[in-house]
Amino acid sequence: GTTLCGTLRRLLEARSQRKDCLPDVYVFAIAGSSLVRDHPDILRLGAMLQRQGAQLHLYFANAQFRLAGNGTDLGFEGAEFEAKAEAEVRARLGSFLPEMKCAVWDWGDRFQHPEAHLEEIALYYKSVDAPQWILSGIQSRQLPGVPEPLEDKHSVATSAWHWMLPLAFVFLNECISVTMLFPFVGYMVYDFGIVTSKDLVGKYAGYISSMYVLGQLFTGAL
Repeated sequence: GTTLCGTLRRLLEARSQRKDCLPDVYVFAIAGSSLVRDHPDILRLGAMLQRQGAQLHLYFANAQFRLAGNGTDLGFEGAEFEAKAEAEVRARLGSFLPEMKCAVWDWGDRFQHPEAHLEEIALYYKSVDAPQWILSGIQSRQLPGVPEPLEDKHSVATSAWHWMLPLAFVFLNECISVTMLFPFVGYMVYDFGIVTSKDLVGKYAGYISSMYVLGQLFTGAL
């Protein structure tokens, strides 16, 4: 709720400074906990709105999860479900329900290093003997060949040079190949007798110079 409260507070304070009337605020949470209703910052925002005749509305999608003591994990056991959603969840999870967690990608480390978060989730569910369909779902989202997200910056920079340096040489070779004709192609067109007038040299020199790039266009996939 820290990010939510901070964003709302800045928006409301900006409107207050412009002497604008504060509107009703509607918050839709995909994965949230009922504890947010009693969060001190949320209560302060609600009071700010009420002083101007507006209200703060909180809506939860399907469930208000149980927030763990670490302030991050959202548990299914003890959550307040919408009736239809609860029946679906219990039918799907069965006795595994107490071990189930809601994995959220926020704007912190989990958003910046999703692979690390997926690994964290995979380790947890393997440790609690999760159903195979959960493990398969996690595995299908883990990208093969992605470098370890927890590598230090030096190792990441070093591995990047391994493919950036060859790519730089390829681009350099490309530039040389494209431009090497330019100094003499005009003389070549005229001296070979391709044209009878010097006014046409530029036209035919352009044709010849563009053939290399045109050939790449049609054969690049090969």
